[in-house]
Amino acid sequence: MELMAKESCPDEERVADYLEGRLSAEDKEAMDAHLSECELCLEELVIAGKAIRDAAALPAVPSGVTEGAVRLVVGRTTGITKKGVKESIAACAEKISDFFRYSIPWRWQHATIRSSRTAAAPDLVIVRKVFKEIEAEIEIEKTGQDKAHIRVKAGGRDKNGIRVTLKKGEREISSQLLSGGYALFEDIPFGRYEIVFSTNGSELGTYTFEIRESRNG
Repeated sequence: MELMAKESCPDEERVADYLEGRLSAEDKEAMDAHLSECELCLEELVIAGKAIRDAAALPAVPSGVTEGAVRLVVGRTTGITKKGVKESIAACAEKISDFFRYSIPWRWQHATIRSSRTAAAPDLVIVRKVFKEIEAEIEIEKTGQDKAHIRVKAGGRDKNGIRVTLKKGEREISSQLLSGGYALFEDIPFGRYEIVFSTNGSELGTYTFEIRESRNG
């Protein structure tokens, strides 16, 4: 299973400029904001980050491995060979480390449930998002053929005053006030959705995503 965000992603040249520190402060801030919202861009960075950190930790790494890890992050960026592989790895690793605080898993997988029993649950994705005034945690769990439960938790303010609305396009599927600390949308068909957080008619933030089958089912 896959969970994908719908965003307008920067091209490889802009990503390269970001990684090499060539963006203006304003452009860097915009890029940071995009990376905090876009699963597709972050997925590549997270995957590459592990490869880069593993490679950087070794005393001697085959050039094919390290260069491949760098290319995964920066695409067709020029100038890597001039800086040297070690310098490129260190620079990329430093940038990528900033993004691990979002703790976003990318595909349906076994995940640990934080409870007294600490059991492993299949087909579970947990997404954590920080909006203006709230910290949201969205759990999406497959419950059947092409269906999933969506559980939304929030903290950072009076959580019982927050309304969570699930929309498909312009159509509202369901809207709930947080009760007991979370809202639950049951047996939602796979597809593209938007979750809107609001309070007293004022929007706090939105999260747009798509739930779909992966190659592995």
